[in-house]
Amino acid sequence: MKRVAACLTVLIAVLAVTTTAMAASMGREAVEIDPQDRNLTEPFAIQARVLQIGRGWLEVETVAVEQGADVEPNARLLIVETAATKFWKAGDPQSLLDLKVGDLVQIAGSIFRMTYQADSITPVE
Repeated sequence: MKRVAACLTVLIAVLAVTTTAMAASMGREAVEIDPQDRNLTEPFAIQARVLQIGRGWLEVETVAVEQGADVEPNARLLIVETAATKFWKAGDPQSLLDLKVGDLVQIAGSIFRMTYQADSITPVE
């Protein structure tokens, strides 16, 4: 009877330690993976083809990636225009309205909470 009690005690202890370790591990993974918890601003610089243009945004497909976390070639991204976004063409200021679907553009900006915010957009000729 003492052996059964000892084995049962060891089994319960092992189960408790394993369950605690699994719960702690799962909690860490959820925090690391959750994109909404990313409060860091990360820079990005891409060359992309314009797919759609909307009011204050444009959808692009990346052609070349110079810098950027989680950005790969041939990725489709929604780029948001901010009040500080600058549009340049041959050194002259432009606007989002000057772009056309199919244009190749150079975009530099920052990623904040999974939103790609453009600091500058320059058509590539």
